[in-house]
Amino acid sequence: MIFFLRWLSFLWLVSALSVQQTIAQNPPNTLSATEILERACAKYSECKIYTDTGTIVTRFKGNDVQDHARFSTRFRRPNRFHFEFESDFEYELVQDGDKVQSKNSIDDADRKEKNFSSALSSAHAITDGSVSLIAGLLMPDEADRTIRF
Repeated sequence: MIFFLRWLSFLWLVSALSVQQTIAQNPPNTLSATEILERACAKYSECKIYTDTGTIVTRFKGNDVQDHARFSTRFRRPNRFHFEFESDFEYELVQDGDKVQSKNSIDDADRKEKNFSSALSSAHAITDGSVSLIAGLLMPDEADRTIRF
């Protein structure tokens, strides 16, 4: 019995060393953080349909004041994009083919935008950058936004 246990231990040790040597010669496919983010961005830019909802919380330094803003996105490739943002006011950006419109609750006017990229530029600060980030992930060429790492 002792001989059998020693033999089993020897086989286990040999196989463990063999596996360790194989791993050393062929390390697992490890990705850097940048590579992971690049792959994630590529997946977003390829998706045909996308929806999300979220909340942006802004904390101001020096006091306990917080601002909460809700947003939602609906997207269908190639060029249907609907983004809503609600904070102290409401903002909406809609792209339906070549037609791009925005609306906000401050002046309650519908605006026909020149193009999607200029509409994003106008909406960037209003939406705390969220519309630019989401559109940049989904449509990097059309949104004229590049996510950099």
